[in-house]
Formats: sequence, C-alpha cells, structure tokens
Amino acid sequence: MKKWLSLLVVVLALALLAAACGPSAPQTQVVEKIVTKEVEKVVTQEVPVEVPVETGPKTLVFASRLFSPPREQEFFINEILKPWEEENGVTVNFQIIDDQTLLDRAKVQQETDHVTTDIVVAHNSRMAEWIENGWVEDLTDVVSQWTDRHFMPAFNQDTTKDGRQYFLPVGA
Repeated sequence: MKKWLSLLVVVLALALLAAACGPSAPQTQVVEKIVTKEVEKVVTQEVPVEVPVETGPKTLVFASRLFSPPREQEFFINEILKPWEEENGVTVNFQIIDDQTLLDRAKVQQETDHVTTDIVVAHNSRMAEWIENGWVEDLTDVVSQWTDRHFMPAFNQDTTKDGRQYFLPVGA
C-alpha cells in the first residue's frame, strides 16, 4: 500500500510541477484506481473409473493354407476348433487361403495399420518371409513354458530365427 501511495504522491508532484511551469494549460486531474481480484486456482486430476463394458464374444481370425480338402476342414472344424471355442468362449473365423494371398493380405494389413488376422498357418517354405517382414510374434517365452509339448529339432530350421520361435509345427 505504501508503494501505491508513494507512487501517487510522485505522480501528483510531477503533475503540479508541470502545471506550474507551463503556460496556463487546462487543468487535468490524475486519478489512479487500484483493482484487486482474487483468483481461485482449480486443480484437476484424472481419476480412473471402472466402467463395465459388455463386449460380444471374442473372434479370432485363423487363416490357413492347410486343411483345404473338405474332409480335412470338417475334421479340423468339428474336432479341433469347436471344442476349443467352447472351452475358451471364443469364436474362430476359419479361412482357407493360399500362401501368396496370405502374404499379400498381411502386407496390406501392415501398411494400413489395420491388422485383422490373428493366427496364420503358412507353409514352411514361406515362413522366412513372414519372419523377415516382422509380421509374426516371437513365441519363445510362450513355448518355453510348455512342459507337456516337444517339437523335433528338424522343425526348428524354418520355425525359428536367431534362437527365437515364430512358428509352431502343426502338420507333417
């Protein structure tokens, strides 16, 4: 408050001095208004809220070059997929697609960042393309936990790279 009063005195003194020194100038009056305003600080914080979201059954897209003969498809669907779907509460969208179409589709899905295929069964002669393009997941940690499954070393040549497992043998 003293600062404002001192400032007001100085301004008034300067105004009087200017008025006294100059020719008869019109009288002016300096008015100073002090405004105070309280500002309330609002702090926002994100609070996680659990909201149950109902979703439909999970669907896995399973694209394969295997099981194309009708009898093989019937066996695979009825004896392998259906029991697995029931046990896990998951629907499997099973598709028979040749190797080149599988690769072409994977490329488009990666380029558009819209990957819709979950599981791929590829011929061992094409596995390197999948691995080199980075279109398959490293399964090493998953496979290392299996104590009840074993694969013959002969399958490792195409299913692994640099000691990492990317494919699992499913047919021979």
